[in-house]
Amino acid sequence: MNLQARKINGNVFTAEDVVEINVTGDSKTLDYILFTVEVVSGVDVTHGGGATSGEYLHYKSQERDADSDGDIDYTSTEMTIEQVEKGESVVRIKGEYVTKLVLDEYKSLIEPWEETLETLTDLTEIENHQANRPTISPEYFTTGNLTLEWNEFEAYA
Repeated sequence: MNLQARKINGNVFTAEDVVEINVTGDSKTLDYILFTVEVVSGVDVTHGGGATSGEYLHYKSQERDADSDGDIDYTSTEMTIEQVEKGESVVRIKGEYVTKLVLDEYKSLIEPWEETLETLTDLTEIENHQANRPTISPEYFTTGNLTLEWNEFEAYA
């Protein structure tokens, strides 16, 4: 899968820009994607109405974006990015995703793990069992760099 982003709205006279994020590949196999903004250089930014750079958000809603089978289309997402002060920001969009296959594998491991945990009574056995709790391993992908600018408006006489 690949991740691409492009600015679709905004200008140098405002702090806010809208970026369209496109996922290419088989997005029907995805359980979820979370997005964040990484500042490569320059002025810090927020996204999604105030989340800090590096904070992952889910930009889709099950109620709004799912089809009749409950699948969410992740092929296109809009993200609002706001510079926290005037200047230039070089950013890239990062995605964290889990496929339905990985989630199903996790569920097949966690359910028997939880059942076993419920039967344990010895504190040492419980601690040892908790140390071996199954985990889910998301995958990551990143766009190329985008340059955002917010400068002073200079009126010409």
